[in-house]
Amino acid sequence: MDTARALEHVNATIGLIDAWRATAAKFDDFPYGDETKARKLREKLAKQTDEVQQELVVSRAIASGVGREPLRRNLRSLDQPFADRWHAARECLVELQGSLAKAEEIASIVGPAGPRLAASELHPVIWDAVRNLWDQGEHGPALHVASVALEAHLQGTLDKRDVSGSDLAIAFALEAPSEKWPRLRIRELIEGSETYESAHRGAGHLVRGAFGYVRNLASHPGGFDDMAEAEALEQLAVLSTVARIVDRSDVVTAADDQVAAAEGSDG
Repeated sequence: MDTARALEHVNATIGLIDAWRATAAKFDDFPYGDETKARKLREKLAKQTDEVQQELVVSRAIASGVGREPLRRNLRSLDQPFADRWHAARECLVELQGSLAKAEEIASIVGPAGPRLAASELHPVIWDAVRNLWDQGEHGPALHVASVALEAHLQGTLDKRDVSGSDLAIAFALEAPSEKWPRLRIRELIEGSETYESAHRGAGHLVRGAFGYVRNLASHPGGFDDMAEAEALEQLAVLSTVARIVDRSDVVTAADDQVAAAEGSDG
């Protein structure tokens, strides 16, 4: 991340909010009945509102980039009295400002933070399904919804709506596809090699884990009730990993296998 540019943006966004607040305060300063002045003031405030909302999109991305997910969720207009509309967002921006401005000092005190995983960078099938729940802090329900989205992704890829959950792991089985079951074959692996066989067995285990562990616990009371956000994100990443493996795989049907066998015999 370009910390200097990020800090420059956050400073500018704080300035936009302060300008909005100055404009909003003027509504108390002119005599009632001056509709022309009131209209111009409303137009100016509407323009400033749009500017703040647009810049907060960037601020949320910056907060996510530095691992400040709680800040990211509050960088928006909240349901508050008119004059306090951006109060919470401004407080979060000031905190984000401090994180950026004192990044080197913080690193020298606490040591390197290491790589960070941003929820918004997970597989779109997973993240798009849960972004609203995640922003509201509903991590357990989000994990359940994400697992349902993963199940639909697998079913759609295989064209197998009659099979669900852990049973979908058979798609990575090393046996040849049958009339009932197509297979998923991970691209760029040499068929028959130890790596090929291990990767497909591992993919099947991941599918079972995604549904047997993540979805199972997220779907039942007491499963993930007290889970911290970081741990919930790790579980979400498991689902995302499976979705990416599916995308890295080709669907092979029994008919495809027969064609390949015929071509091999012709050769």
